[in-house]
Amino acid sequence: MLLFAIAGSLNEQGITQNLADSLTKHVSGGPRGMIPLVLLIASLGSAFVDNIVFVAAFTPVIQALVERSADYSVLWWALLFGACFGGNVTVVGSTANIVASGLLEKHGHHPIRFGTWIRLGAIVGLVTALIAWAMLLVFPSPRPASAVDPEPAPVVEELPSLNG
Repeated sequence: MLLFAIAGSLNEQGITQNLADSLTKHVSGGPRGMIPLVLLIASLGSAFVDNIVFVAAFTPVIQALVERSADYSVLWWALLFGACFGGNVTVVGSTANIVASGLLEKHGHHPIRFGTWIRLGAIVGLVTALIAWAMLLVFPSPRPASAVDPEPAPVVEELPSLNG
């Protein structure tokens, strides 16, 4: 609960807004140029802090960028991929990793050391982040149907009643 309080206070103090301003000022290439940076920040953050808490803390930064231009909506996907894939870098980055490690120990295997996990996790995290980066550059960002096609849905005529 305290981690969510920290995320809220970062937003309340304007730190997230300052970070959004700094990203806009210092990163060239617009939203596409920010994809690798957001992937990196989200991956590193989620490796050492729970994914949900990190996303809660970083959401106001992305929101501030998206409010400036709809083109920045691709950064939501960069945050998603970075937070999910970055959680695999360390044992503590994901609840599933903690459960898997516990099950290994429970079944008589030696615990996986932090250094061993992070060496393998870093490779997995890097490869998946590179794939996500390529996908975000090549494919158009999915958007809700209402944002893509603002036409109203066709009106369906009522069928005649069977009662007469």
